[in-house]
Amino acid sequence: MRKPIRRVVTGHDAAGRSVFITDAAAPHVYNRAPGSAVVTELWETRAMPADNSGNDEVTDHPFRLAPPRNGSVFRIVEYPPDKERLPALASEASGQRGNSIVRAHSASKDARERADDTRPEPGSSARAGT
Repeated sequence: MRKPIRRVVTGHDAAGRSVFITDAAAPHVYNRAPGSAVVTELWETRAMPADNSGNDEVTDHPFRLAPPRNGSVFRIVEYPPDKERLPALASEASGQRGNSIVRAHSASKDARERADDTRPEPGSSARAGT
């Protein structure tokens, strides 16, 4: 079992002092199946210059590879060893496995239900809908 990635988010209180907003495992982790890459979303900006005001969760959305227009994405992509990854790719190429990316865990059940997506995982040569 892989170890969760810790994410620390800081902000400011009403008096302008630095405070910790969250210090926990990253809440949005995506993977397709055993042997596939695991994507941990850490942070996202949606405009340039970035607006980091507020305490809203910025990674609470279905998986998408590209960053938002005029935005950025900070993520970690973990690829398993070849002995796990290559059989998974062969299975995918032969059509034995679907192309949906699922959220491995998230902050809420509703968020997990919204996470089903049909785009290929990073590093995959598969195309959605094939």
